[in-house]
Amino acid sequence: MWKDIAFVALGGSMGAVSRYLVSGWGNRLAPDSIPYGTMMVNVLGCFLLGLLMGGTLFDSWLLRHHKLALGAGFLGSFTTFSTFGVETIRLAQNDQLALAGFYVGIKIVLGLAAAGLGVYIGQTFLSAR
Repeated sequence: MWKDIAFVALGGSMGAVSRYLVSGWGNRLAPDSIPYGTMMVNVLGCFLLGLLMGGTLFDSWLLRHHKLALGAGFLGSFTTFSTFGVETIRLAQNDQLALAGFYVGIKIVLGLAAAGLGVYIGQTFLSAR
């Protein structure tokens, strides 16, 4: 168990630093526009987790600890949007299209509502104004 945690922590630290670097680079490409850095990180993370989860080649040569470091660690801290993407694809692959659509909708609605509530509470109660 502790070895698993160590691999996730190692991958997570590298993923967090990578997110910071890639996102910053992407945002410098188009300042004063949509946040391209975040979009790049999320799309790249979805691709990489899909590659990791969907590739049977990885099953043959990656050890369990390496999968934990890459999947839960690196990609988990690089972006959680990648997990959302792969989970939605898995639902669709299992012919649960209505559930996949609901999952996408509820995730977006609840995520935006939670972000809005957090901004409101922060500005209203935690601001130094």
